[in-house]
Amino acid sequence: MSKKIIVAALLAAFTIPSFAQLLKGSVKGFTLDDDGVQISYSPTGGMVDEQYTTAAVDANGNFTYDVPLSDRNSDVSIIVANQVFGVHLTKGQTVTVTLSKGNGNMLNFAVSGPSKDVSLAVNAEMQAYDMMKYFSMDESMAKSNAEYRQILEDSYKSVLPYLKGIKDKQLRKFYTDLNEAQYKWMKIRLIMDKCEEEGTRYQDDAEYKQLISDVDINSDISYRSNLGFVKVMAMVTSPMNFKGDMEPYCREQMALTDKYVTNPFLRSDIAKSIAQNYFSFGGNTGDYHRFYADAVKWAGRDSTAFTAYKGKIASWDQTQTGTKAFDITLTDESGKTCQLSDIAKGKFTYIDVWATWCGPCKQEIPYLAKLVEKYKDNPKVQFISISIDENVDAWKRMINRDHPAWPQYNIHGDVAKTFSQQWGISGIPRFIMIDKDGNIFSADATRPSEAVTSETIDKL
Repeated sequence: MSKKIIVAALLAAFTIPSFAQLLKGSVKGFTLDDDGVQISYSPTGGMVDEQYTTAAVDANGNFTYDVPLSDRNSDVSIIVANQVFGVHLTKGQTVTVTLSKGNGNMLNFAVSGPSKDVSLAVNAEMQAYDMMKYFSMDESMAKSNAEYRQILEDSYKSVLPYLKGIKDKQLRKFYTDLNEAQYKWMKIRLIMDKCEEEGTRYQDDAEYKQLISDVDINSDISYRSNLGFVKVMAMVTSPMNFKGDMEPYCREQMALTDKYVTNPFLRSDIAKSIAQNYFSFGGNTGDYHRFYADAVKWAGRDSTAFTAYKGKIASWDQTQTGTKAFDITLTDESGKTCQLSDIAKGKFTYIDVWATWCGPCKQEIPYLAKLVEKYKDNPKVQFISISIDENVDAWKRMINRDHPAWPQYNIHGDVAKTFSQQWGISGIPRFIMIDKDGNIFSADATRPSEAVTSETIDKL
């Protein structure tokens, strides 16, 4: 899927045909939680536009999903019980996977159907470079950078026999090259982590500079492995100003993209990243109306990445610090309703917006629990969680199972839609701070896992 060819034509009229490729599977020997089987795929093979969905599992543990992909041959991730598996799909053909209980908490993986040899290699690569192997939200489970480097070396070697087993020479070369690129990307990521721990600049690290130097920004392999994206980011000198004005950082990205990027898929990913960085990770401290107009013009055919945030701009206009917080009707696990304004009256209120199907949301829960415990004797502060689960029963089951020590509420349907529009919520987890007078303190607050959150509350 080389994108260097006929770039001009692609830029002039960019359309991606959609092909449905059937994935079937079965889960044996264990019971799934409410998340079911998660399917992850990229319409273009990149990372930024990765799509997530859930395949329903019947009473016998079987699932079927028609994956709408843009390429005739594409790879798909299957996430079950926090473990990642991969398969290779071909248009018009069905691939069947079987997931069964193995040793401890590990699952066994089996695949049948066309291109079984390719699927086994794809699965090996996805497991080898699964980000969660090299990072832990639980500090007690975290390993040293050297230990993660050794895991990476072992994982890289484990993929090689599967690559040799691919019969088609062209596919074998492609996945071999992709393996090398993913291995390089993960080494770069671990160098960045090491430098962050040491308080040094990864841009000054000799190994980092060597690894990044020979990356071809616009190659298909670089695109698929994230290396092209990383190389562009390595050129940016402006700092990322989280919760602040991201305009200098984003405008520099735009200029570098114009100068170096010819791969239209990479350009699309960068446009999406810039839009997300500015409107999801940045704050409303800059001239966001001017930036939006300029960014839409710059993005051209990729302007939808920015127009998707029109609602965020409207929300920023209405959620300035000090303005009255929006009111909404909340429902607790017993079915009793109440108003947010009544709950927040007289107390500084930290709100967690989440859902049971959201992995990053659930990763923040232990940190939120620590905050609740820390401030349990402070009458001026309170914490509440608002679930946007449409599956209210799934939310109730999780609440009844975990018994959180702070109030839990649910909103769904039109109520959740209105709430998201008012606050400009385009993704979760999302955290909101309301002051004791019912005014907005922060419409997009820091996470429980960030030290600054506790520091902010301590200053009240």
